[in-house]
Amino acid sequence: MGDEQYRRFDPADYLVDSEDAAAYLEIAVEESAEDPTAVPRALDVIHRAGFRAAPRPLS
Repeated sequence: MGDEQYRRFDPADYLVDSEDAAAYLEIAVEESAEDPTAVPRALDVIHRAGFRAAPRPLS
């Protein structure tokens, strides 16, 4: 019974596509009225999940 190992929960492991990332950020924006750290934390999670903004083309 004492041999069980647990991994810390990381929501980044569950963002599998850009739609998931967008939904996660949308929820964070909704929560930001009560928790001003919600959006920065969500952006960190999205970044760790591997979603980064595409660079803008040079004009």
